[in-house]
Amino acid sequence: MKADSVQIRPWIFLVLLFGFAAGCRRSGTFYSQTMTDSENITAAVLSYRIMTGKLPTTEQGLDTLMIRPDDLSPEAKWVVLFKEIPTDPWGNEYEYTLLSIDHVPNFEIRSLGQDGIRSEDDIVSTH
Repeated sequence: MKADSVQIRPWIFLVLLFGFAAGCRRSGTFYSQTMTDSENITAAVLSYRIMTGKLPTTEQGLDTLMIRPDDLSPEAKWVVLFKEIPTDPWGNEYEYTLLSIDHVPNFEIRSLGQDGIRSEDDIVSTH
């Protein structure tokens, strides 16, 4: 019986190591997908700014990339930039916030991460 337990221990170690490595890989993939989504959303927001001359407000959010805002003049250029805004790898909607840094309009795209709440593990991209 003692010999069996010695043989099992290396297998347990390998299983735990493989599980840990797979979890790290999955987490890295989620992070990469979040960054790719953020880059795509950022490109669309910047295109919106080029077309309209302004960034969407926080209240308007990312919907302005799919639905023409009511406050745009009829002459303003506008096209659909997303048919559907992607969700982050955990199924949460990305948050958009209009910021003012040194009186210059900027914005933030935020993934709430795996826990789905604002916390230190959020993935934030500021532009």
